[in-house]
Amino acid sequence: MDDSTMISTIRKLLLTGDSVNDDAITFYIGLVKKRIKAKCNVSDYPTDMDEITIDIVVSYINRRGKEGYSNESEGEVSVSMIGDLLTPYTDDFEAYKKSQGAGKLRFI
Repeated sequence: MDDSTMISTIRKLLLTGDSVNDDAITFYIGLVKKRIKAKCNVSDYPTDMDEITIDIVVSYINRRGKEGYSNESEGEVSVSMIGDLLTPYTDDFEAYKKSQGAGKLRFI
């Protein structure tokens, strides 16, 4: 999906009242795409990862201003934050690499 469709989808998923401009969303999309390419060990962004990109961008936006926190408490509620937002998707990245033949020996 193209970036404008991603932006539209991300806007639908953001918390009500969260104001973030399209330039910031576009920045996060680019950042996440670069990190996914590195995790998948590919030079071109795999469009199979679009939904994961959207999830991670929403997470980045929702934790703005709390980047350095690992735990936050307010009253009786305590929240622990994931340091690397791509970590929960490690299995997805590994599965993608396997599906692309990464780690297999090929004879030419």
